Amino acid sequence: MERPVIDIPATSKKLKEIREKRGLKISDVQKFFKFEYPQAVYDWENPEKKTLPRIENLVFLAKIYDISMDELIVYEG
Repeated sequence: MERPVIDIPATSKKLKEIREKRGLKISDVQKFFKFEYPQAVYDWENPEKKTLPRIENLVFLAKIYDISMDELIVYEG
């Protein structure tokens, strides 16, 4: 069995698409997480940053967006 590899830029784009489809702004997600600044959310959604949320934040995003965690992630191949 091959080990799955996350396509980070594609996942970043997907995170943004899902947020927008849910009609949420960056500031809405920032408030859900109780972040002082929105930079982390911007970084997660920026394919050039190659930054993904930590596992517990992915779990919370899945709950916020009412989807499975696996639906947030794009795998290579």
